[in-house]
Amino acid sequence: SYPSFNSNNAWEFTEDVRRNRATQDVYEPGSTFKIITASAAIEEKIVRPTDTIDTNPGYINLPGRSRPVYDTHRYGVMTFEDVIVKSSNVGAIKVALRTGADRFAKYVRRFGFGEAMAPDVIGVSRGLWSDANLTDSALASAAMGYQVSVTPLQMVTAVSAIAGARILYIFTNLHEFHSFGQLFALRSGGLVAYGGFLGGFAGAALHARIEALPAPMIFD
Repeated sequence: SYPSFNSNNAWEFTEDVRRNRATQDVYEPGSTFKIITASAAIEEKIVRPTDTIDTNPGYINLPGRSRPVYDTHRYGVMTFEDVIVKSSNVGAIKVALRTGADRFAKYVRRFGFGEAMAPDVIGVSRGLWSDANLTDSALASAAMGYQVSVTPLQMVTAVSAIAGARILYIFTNLHEFHSFGQLFALRSGGLVAYGGFLGGFAGAALHARIEALPAPMIFD
């Protein structure tokens, strides 16, 4: 069970044991971040899920890079829906470049990356994200979930916003618990709406596409 230590005697345990890994540890999300790439492109009407993307010849060359970025398979021409479902690096990069650095960065921020998603939890990490000097090469990396670091809570929150009510929530501590006989009422705790940010078209489209994703896409 968690926490794995007695919080009444927290000082008796090492910092590593006390660490809240869901809010403090950061990692590069990799392909799970492609849903952010898709959100920006669909919401800004850069592409539709049914639009075709040419991923031939299975790799893409980028300015300033000595080596191309490859797909794991040669997918050829595919719909943008399949770009996300099959996790095509080439397709995601091409769409991100069409979206542009400014619009892409706007959605990264709107999803809460680079922000404290649990502001009243002690020691929560903002992750690592900078939208300064987003060259084509840097944008390509971010489109695939690199050059950005997130906490598990940030990633879960972003996915939940797409899979749920298209509203981004931040987590707060439970401040009060009131008992009324056998009934319990919760006040000022749980979730707080951070803001609705996906329109009906983008929200519904991505929600449907998440249902088509293989499990490793969400939980790799």
